[in-house]
Amino acid sequence: VLVASIDNKIDPIGTCVGMRGIRIRAIQNELSGERIDLINYSADVSTLLMNAIAPAKANFVQITSLKDKTAVIIVPDDQLAIAIGKDWQNIKLASRLTGWNLDVKSESQKAQEGKAATENIQNVLSNIEGVGPKTAELLQKAGFTSAEKLANVEVEHLCTVQGIGDKTAAKIIEGAKKYIAQQADAASEKPSEEAAHDDNQENN
Repeated sequence: VLVASIDNKIDPIGTCVGMRGIRIRAIQNELSGERIDLINYSADVSTLLMNAIAPAKANFVQITSLKDKTAVIIVPDDQLAIAIGKDWQNIKLASRLTGWNLDVKSESQKAQEGKAATENIQNVLSNIEGVGPKTAELLQKAGFTSAEKLANVEVEHLCTVQGIGDKTAAKIIEGAKKYIAQQADAASEKPSEEAAHDDNQENN
């Protein structure tokens, strides 16, 4: 149950629980011993979602879509099992309570995903003419995470990246444009190859 108070001097959870739990126990008795968890409501979505996975402690919330109400809650490694609950019960209840589609990940899982994403970006950038592994790392750290971003940047802007001069910047931009064109050509050729393969299958 989400609870809140319009008076800052009143603790909503403490008030609902009552002295030595007398109020909440009375309600539980009426519900044949049904266990009730009280969660502090917050108008701030991130705070609300972190509160909802109690008794687990969360580090932060990554909102993936406001429109679809989807978010990932990041918790310390030792809190993951608590946040998920038996048969995912805790995170499912938190989702129903808040109306958000929630997923939960540990710090280690999040770090591993971030590392994999970084490596993937650098691998793509390294395929661009004029970009080596070290330059790819510098570009990625500077926010150039795709060939499209490099193709649309001005030489002067790209020169702000450490170790990249005018000539190198111009070469990288042209290389990015060439890479995009090659990817587009490869994508257009693939359906033709698939169609030819299907024709051969039918003839056979």
